[in-house]
Amino acid sequence: MKVIREKCSEALHILDRFHIVAKMNKALDEVRAEESRRLQREGRAPVLRKSRWLVLKRSENLRDEQYFRLRDLLRYKLKTVRAYLLKEAFQQLPNVPSPRTRPLSLTWQAARAGIDPRFLLTSQT
Repeated sequence: MKVIREKCSEALHILDRFHIVAKMNKALDEVRAEESRRLQREGRAPVLRKSRWLVLKRSENLRDEQYFRLRDLLRYKLKTVRAYLLKEAFQQLPNVPSPRTRPLSLTWQAARAGIDPRFLLTSQT
């Protein structure tokens, strides 16, 4: 991103869903690891021990025993739990149309909202 900013200052940064989810998972893992270390330093119960894949996997891909363990973990008021819930909320957002299908879907949405679709096609593509 730094090279793009320096060499192509007029470039448009586009982040696709895959890369956004990857960044969210990395941040979630860092929060989980830091919080686990903090709980250990404070002498509290190791509730986050072996929880990495519980929070990083998509909920529909969890095995039954993982699902129940995650359910128990979500009862705690932890930063890790809040970060996990944010990640899951993002997963529930509808997919953003790809550049190939954007004109059709945005045209329909704009017309429905009473916006001139030509404005969207010229400013977004």
